[in-house]
Amino acid sequence: MDNPPNCQSNALPAGSPEGIAQKDHGILQTLPPPVLILLSILSAQLGAASAKILLASHRAITVVGLRTAIAAAVLWLVARPSVREYSRRQWMNAILLGTVTVGMNLLFYCAIVRLPLGIAMTITFLGPFAVALLGSHKLTDMLWPVMALAGVVLFAPAIGHHALSTSGLLFSLAAATAWGIYLVLTARTSSMFPGATGLTLATTFGAVIALPVGLATAHPTSFEGALLLRGFIVAMLSTFIPFSLEFLALKRMSPRMFGILVSADPAVAALVGLAVLHESLSGREWLALVLVTVAAVGAMAQRKDQFPRIEI
Repeated sequence: MDNPPNCQSNALPAGSPEGIAQKDHGILQTLPPPVLILLSILSAQLGAASAKILLASHRAITVVGLRTAIAAAVLWLVARPSVREYSRRQWMNAILLGTVTVGMNLLFYCAIVRLPLGIAMTITFLGPFAVALLGSHKLTDMLWPVMALAGVVLFAPAIGHHALSTSGLLFSLAAATAWGIYLVLTARTSSMFPGATGLTLATTFGAVIALPVGLATAHPTSFEGALLLRGFIVAMLSTFIPFSLEFLALKRMSPRMFGILVSADPAVAALVGLAVLHESLSGREWLALVLVTVAAVGAMAQRKDQFPRIEI
């Protein structure tokens, strides 16, 4: 995600992040940037909880396909990207980003079916955590991966108030890998396209991949009006609302502070899981969540460059 430059003109390009954010002017622009980031995190985790409810009766690929297609449609309607003659390299990066995004969301949804939302999110967050550690050469920086590893070990299936799903843990680790790759691709793709064009094209390609498979594997009676409405809610909560809030915030805060704040993702996921899905965690699991979160804050506080955000 680009850190948008300040713009003095009121005539902003329709396809730019600033153009999208300007549609949410008013009270949102009066809120402090950290509040906007926390609202963005809350929206994304409510979207994940809503998706988990849908996953109780629908296949993960169906939910991913529906969410991605709706998000792509909304991005085209609101961002209205200007599609010009792009190079083969640009198109390939957009296609690759869309493919990785679908794979990441599919793996994450497979994980939250098998694990409490807070645990799945904490393990998956190891992806951006690893990206934040890339290029670190200080010996003291090794404290953070050791702390995160301790948290993951505490999540390992063992004696406790319930046994965690081994397949759920593996899906979370796979999603973490995909998240790390996504961040690298997002930074590269966003530098190749103006405004939100790269995101819109990538989301569109993701929909082209996921929606046909989701339709082919779904029951013919699955796509009733209620499912479409719920899919719309998931797409808005998980993608469009966080995207808009974060661009508003990034106009007024440093990338380092942004990285520190998004480290609250696992903790917010656990609280949303408790409040919305009635998922309780043991004392050991809360300790593991705290260890991973503190490690992420430490790792991202040392990172000075832009830390791209994911809509998961």
